Amino acid sequence: MPGCLHQRHGRARLLDRPAPLSRNEEVAALLKIALPLIAAYLAELAIFLTTKAIVGRLGYEELAAVGLAGHLCLEVLVIAMGLLSVVGVFVAQALDKKIRSRPATPHVRDL
Repeated sequence: MPGCLHQRHGRARLLDRPAPLSRNEEVAALLKIALPLIAAYLAELAIFLTTKAIVGRLGYEELAAVGLAGHLCLEVLVIAMGLLSVVGVFVAQALDKKIRSRPATPHVRDL
């Protein structure tokens, strides 16, 4: 594999870099990640449609209530996800600060 020379703190070292992927390999890797997400989305859509079909038989008021409840739950979920993403950033920054404050061990310092 081709490598490159990397200078850090006056020391040179060889970094191994993987060879670039061909278009077919890249598409295969993308599909490997995307197919489970697509399947999960389709399953969620099927559950959504099944729920609407079953509740729709009860009446239009019941269907409207389920629709409103679904939108309210989605709003709460979106707000919670936003808060958790902010908390994740703060935790990552705190951990980074904690790790950087420790003295470097010889095997870490030489990287």
